[in-house]
Amino acid sequence: MGCESNLRHWIILIFFSMKIKHFHRSWVYKGMIQILVTYLTCNLTPPIGDEPALFTHDEVNILFHEFGHGLQHMLTQVDYSAVSGINGVLWDAVELPSQFMEKWCWEKESLNLIARHYQTGETLPDEIFAKMNAAKIFQSGMQMLRQIEFALFDFNLHIHYQCNALLQVQKTLDETRQMISVFISPEFNRFQHAFTHIFLAAIPQGTIVINGQKCYLLMFFPCLKKKAF
Repeated sequence: MGCESNLRHWIILIFFSMKIKHFHRSWVYKGMIQILVTYLTCNLTPPIGDEPALFTHDEVNILFHEFGHGLQHMLTQVDYSAVSGINGVLWDAVELPSQFMEKWCWEKESLNLIARHYQTGETLPDEIFAKMNAAKIFQSGMQMLRQIEFALFDFNLHIHYQCNALLQVQKTLDETRQMISVFISPEFNRFQHAFTHIFLAAIPQGTIVINGQKCYLLMFFPCLKKKAF
């Protein structure tokens, strides 16, 4: 963090589930501006017995992803909390740092820096890395169709919703699935009752944003990687 006069940010990393009931701290810098604090609270695989904590690749991927959101806080230069950090980031870019950070978990050069066998020190074998990449793209087309279904359902609700119409939410979802889904969900499924993402920040296009940012990532990541290695 450098000397105290240059202190701009605290980041608190909590890797494992904590057994204490309360965790509260606050920092005020010279009684004027509160130093920005980012909490990254995880529930990763803890150490077992005398063995160290051994994270799965998925856990490392999630850790890097959420740290990307932390970077949006840590790198802010705005002193007003309402628009500082992630609060001042346009929705179309809110996931972009996280997508960049995730990508490092799928690059052999960066994995060789952080992933080693805890007993032998051996880096991740190329054969296993190739299998991981093959598993990553398995049924990725189905995953994309799922996201398109969410997005179209989202858009159609906002465009066609009528306050006095009955059962239109289920009807809208059923019609969307008939257009998109390869496997139709059972009739009793009520996925929409828990689809709260469409109501967050009143952003109707929220379900399609992440896929757009993945496209940005594919365009710009090679330039970043070239500078890193």
